[in-house]
Amino acid sequence: MKARHLAALLLGAAALGVRAQGLDISLSDDAVRAAYTSAVAASRLGNAQWNIGLIANDGDDALAHGGLEVVGDPAPGSGFTAAAGLRAYLGTAGDQDVLALGLGGRLRYVFPAANRFAIQAEAFYAPGIVSFLDSDGQSDFSIQGEYEILRTAIVYLGYRRVRSELEAHRDVDVDKGGYFGLRLIF
Repeated sequence: MKARHLAALLLGAAALGVRAQGLDISLSDDAVRAAYTSAVAASRLGNAQWNIGLIANDGDDALAHGGLEVVGDPAPGSGFTAAAGLRAYLGTAGDQDVLALGLGGRLRYVFPAANRFAIQAEAFYAPGIVSFLDSDGQSDFSIQGEYEILRTAIVYLGYRRVRSELEAHRDVDVDKGGYFGLRLIF
């Protein structure tokens, strides 16, 4: 069974029976990304949340990702929200199987004078030491501008680069370039 089929099965199994806090879908010219986020029940980590998602492109590359993050205000009243955590990647890039465990986080700033506008940057990185199968590293970076059209719906535009570094001494960009998306909050 190819890794992308396994990733799709894991994604579907994890989503069953769990109440979502958010669903995020974004599109670029060549790729689609969907992610599902939920709070961790009875967590000692405070505002912890888990997420699971899938990114696929028109070149038959597909990566499932899942992780755990803690979220909070680094400085109350500053307009900033930060998250830090772990993210695992499993899938296929460039006809090679990818498994990587990364660290990273997210920083979001809501403009005080126009609180429906925000900017957000996210970065996760897995070096070779925590990359397995045919992978030798994984990076996932994005920056986006957001507008809250409803309290439960946010639209955004951004730039993203998801790159798999392979043992075959080549890199595969699963997604690279501009995108637009919608985040629904339940």
